[in-house]
Amino acid sequence: MEVRQFRIILAILSLVSIAVLAVGIFTSVASENPDERIGARNIAYYISFGLLPVAAIGLWNWWRWGFWMLGLAAAMALVSALPDGLFAAVWCSFLHVTVILLVAEQYFARKETEEELSADEHRLDEHG
Repeated sequence: MEVRQFRIILAILSLVSIAVLAVGIFTSVASENPDERIGARNIAYYISFGLLPVAAIGLWNWWRWGFWMLGLAAAMALVSALPDGLFAAVWCSFLHVTVILLVAEQYFARKETEEELSADEHRLDEHG
């Protein structure tokens, strides 16, 4: 995948995260049921979705803190949803895991490209 495609998908996933965050906060605040109001677990869940666009800013240029933010956001999403069961935790962290897989794919593609370039340079040095 090209860097341009990676950044477009990263931006789209960040916008989805912001939309999920906005809808979640709106429904929690507008809810008349006190059990559905904002609690500690919901706050952690919302923070995890708020950290995802912050992580995307760091991942845009491959800054180390972007990876840490992504890990923190994914961990918070998992932990905040675990009391509802493993299925809920996996489902609630789906967007985070998607970004992790996107970053992993981009990382391995970059590494492969670098290896090909170094192999080509090595061949040119031997024959040149």
